[in-house]
Amino acid sequence: MVKRITALLATSGMFAVFLLPPAHPKVAPYIDAGTISMIIQGVIAGSAAALITLGIFWNRVKTFFKGLFSRGKKGEDAHEQ
Repeated sequence: MVKRITALLATSGMFAVFLLPPAHPKVAPYIDAGTISMIIQGVIAGSAAALITLGIFWNRVKTFFKGLFSRGKKGEDAHEQ
């Protein structure tokens, strides 16, 4: 149910942004310093989130392979004695 609501909101949001005509078609777009600041903050936050996600993923991959190879070593040590 939540997925359907999310998909509906995303679809209607895209419709509103991309398909509706602008309110004032003859006015040139204006981007002030506050807007640029918000865009830069979004880029920095997105980059930080991506780096943290990659770090967590890489840690899980390392832990998986470390556990995979350490199990083999424990078995070899027990077999030698």
